[in-house]
Amino acid sequence: MTTPPSPGGDGPDARGWAPPDPPAAATTPGPAVFAPVPVEEAPARTRRRAAVAVGAGLAVLVLAGAGVFAVVRSTADDGGSRGRPVPAGMVAVASLAAGECLSGYTEDYADPAAVRRPCDRGHSGEVGAKATLRDGAFPGAEGLRAQATDLCKERTAFLTKVPSAADLELRIALPDEDAWRKGEREATCVLVHTGPDQLVGPLSDTADARSTYRPELEPGACIEKFHWREDRHPVVECTESHEAQLYAKLTLPSGPYPGERKMDDASDARCAARALRVLTMSPPKSAEPMYIRPSRETWAQGDRLLYCLIVSKGEPLTRSLMRR
Repeated sequence: MTTPPSPGGDGPDARGWAPPDPPAAATTPGPAVFAPVPVEEAPARTRRRAAVAVGAGLAVLVLAGAGVFAVVRSTADDGGSRGRPVPAGMVAVASLAAGECLSGYTEDYADPAAVRRPCDRGHSGEVGAKATLRDGAFPGAEGLRAQATDLCKERTAFLTKVPSAADLELRIALPDEDAWRKGEREATCVLVHTGPDQLVGPLSDTADARSTYRPELEPGACIEKFHWREDRHPVVECTESHEAQLYAKLTLPSGPYPGERKMDDASDARCAARALRVLTMSPPKSAEPMYIRPSRETWAQGDRLLYCLIVSKGEPLTRSLMRR
């Protein structure tokens, strides 16, 4: 499931990408500094790569995707080759953004199509996510479908707990081989509602009210159940039982993607330096530092956020680990 990092993966030097100077020795023991050692490469299908310090080494967290709806279908099944253009009044679902709502989903045209609908009015589906597929040679319909299915399940996993989840079907609009040759790499993950009643409101509004989209988290937030591949996390009071706490959210410097090694070294150093400044001097033995940083693909989409967390691998946490 994992492959070692490619040789020479640093790429061209990017200004501002040298790790910060090591912090001065603390007068009292602090949290362990992340050790920048070679790590296994996370699969390219993951949206963000996560690394967790284990003892003196660094390991990559690779978890199975979650989120299985009633049916999984994709236009890779037939290549979207019915040929008729999308008629007036409908749009190709691939043109919709994540979170947009729709009705009348159909695969009877050259591209999967639907009628765009406001989410606060009755509708029968929603674009649950957009996912960037791995670059390279066209993998064939079967390979493309398998890759996109994994990505779409990861991106929509947080919706498996909404009340209507049993009536949702996951449909995936994919580029065909001609579009692939032109550089199109995006899969559109559509959740079609098959129940007797229409949906009213975004699906995410019916998810756990405590669930928060990761970029909206602020340092100090405590996360009840932590799954790094999910983009939404259930936030609780830090005095309640929880598995993780975000202690820093940092913006990485702009410029060309610096390469896997420089990205890991810089992320590692920045989170470690911040941990020394903001975390308590006596974290539980089960608590381990972890970071989630942009992948090459999400970097190209403008993602610059680095998340620094402390995660318990044993007994749940019941207090904040931030200094007061």
